[in-house]
Amino acid sequence: MAMAARVMLVAALVVVWLRLLKHFCAQHLCTVIKDWQTLVAGLVGFGGLAWVTYENAKLGRSRDDRVHRQNINAEKVALDEKARAFAAVVAWQIAYSLLEVVTARKRLANLLESDETECAQKVRQILQTLRDIPPTPLFEPSSPFEHFAPSG
Repeated sequence: MAMAARVMLVAALVVVWLRLLKHFCAQHLCTVIKDWQTLVAGLVGFGGLAWVTYENAKLGRSRDDRVHRQNINAEKVALDEKARAFAAVVAWQIAYSLLEVVTARKRLANLLESDETECAQKVRQILQTLRDIPPTPLFEPSSPFEHFAPSG
C-alpha cells in the first residue's frame, strides 16, 4: 500500500511539473531568471564569502596550532640546553671542590707524617679528641606517642 502511494505521489508531481513547463517558454524562463538575478547573485556571493571565511579561519587555527607547537618545542630545547649547562657547571664545581678537599687532606697527611713540630702534634691531639667523642643522637623517642602519654 505504501509503495503504491509513493508511486502515485511521484506521478502526480511529474504531471504538475510537465504542466508548469508547458506554460513556461524559453523567453518567459529568461525573464524570470533576469528578475531574480540579483537575489541569486547575492545568495551565491554571500555563500561564497561565508565558505571562504570559514576555510580561512580553519587554516588560521591550524597555523596557530603549528606555531604554538613549534614554540613549545623551542622552549623545551632551550630548557634542555640550560639544564645541561647548569649540570655541567655543577659537576665542574663539585669536581673542583672535591679536588680542593683531596688536596687539603693530602697536605694534612703529609704534615702529620713528616713534620714533628708542635703544630703537627696539636693537630694529632685534636683529631684524636674528635675521634673519642661518642656520637649522641639529639632525639630518639622510644615511641612516636611518648610525649603525649599522660604523666603519673
